[in-house]
Amino acid sequence: MWVAAGALGVWAAAQGAKGAENVENASLVVALITLGVTVAGMMRKPQDERAAAEWRLPGMLIAALGIVVALAVGATLWMLIHKPDRNITDLVKLSGNTGMRFGGTADLVYDQPPERENLALTLTLENPHPGGNCVTPARMTVTPKVDGRELKAREAVSGQELPLQLYGAERRVEAQVLLTVPDPACVLDLRVSEAVLHN
Repeated sequence: MWVAAGALGVWAAAQGAKGAENVENASLVVALITLGVTVAGMMRKPQDERAAAEWRLPGMLIAALGIVVALAVGATLWMLIHKPDRNITDLVKLSGNTGMRFGGTADLVYDQPPERENLALTLTLENPHPGGNCVTPARMTVTPKVDGRELKAREAVSGQELPLQLYGAERRVEAQVLLTVPDPACVLDLRVSEAVLHN
């Protein structure tokens, strides 16, 4: 059990900002399995074999029914109260993201209501020309905007997941990415590796 809990923790940490929902889902499954094992163990306790035989089958049916009801109620409440994560990577529009040099900017736009409180954004820089080491030292300053309101800028490197709070955005989410790279000869392209809306 301890090994499983440790593995679950490592797996959740690897999920980044989106790990909370995955842990909640996994916890529900673990809880139901634990309930089933507990009920099965209780059924072996009676010393009188005749008495055990009389209530073992009804007990199993009651336990199975309880698990089904718990799953149905939990799933219904989950969908009504909590919206699942939404991957919008392919829906983010990019402009100015190719041939970027020092001081260059690119714009990201998701022009739909996000209906979530957070955005986990991963941006990747790519060197379109062979040779040189431009990606590693490069830095990005990401300034998010929600419904036209500019929020606090965040720093990131290529491939780093950037958690952004959306502060009640209702219409659209935007971000401006400013590139900083030590070598002015470097030319980089920017792409969105992953963009996930979550609560």
